Amino acid sequence: MMSYYKKELKSSIERVPKSSVRMLWHHDYWDGPISGACLFNNDRLWYTCYDEGYGEDWYRKFVLLRLSDEKWKEIDFSHGMFQDYVGTHTDYDENGKRTIGADLKPRIEPNHNKFYSWFKENPLENIDGEQVATCQEPCDME
Repeated sequence: MMSYYKKELKSSIERVPKSSVRMLWHHDYWDGPISGACLFNNDRLWYTCYDEGYGEDWYRKFVLLRLSDEKWKEIDFSHGMFQDYVGTHTDYDENGKRTIGADLKPRIEPNHNKFYSWFKENPLENIDGEQVATCQEPCDME
């Protein structure tokens, strides 16, 4: 379920270069990541898109959120199930490169259906936390 961050950003929020944020994996994706887990200043945070521009200079702006331990347990369980039944193709390596095609599970029972049936009943919703920083990413179709 793709959704954008809709809360107002703190006026004093730090804007950081994308190079200071290391993506770990994405949760939502449409022609590029929309939300997922990242590292910033050695903290694991949740990133989510709050704005994007189209055209020649297509970009996405992300807010980085510090989540509760309880929310991370929920997210980690869901992502672990995704990795087990669908694959690790949403994960990024130490250099921030997506491991496209890596360990994509075949679309046979019980693989994909086991995860997506479970996720339909247990969606990740209301992911929110302390706003830490924002960053902007120029988008390209790699």
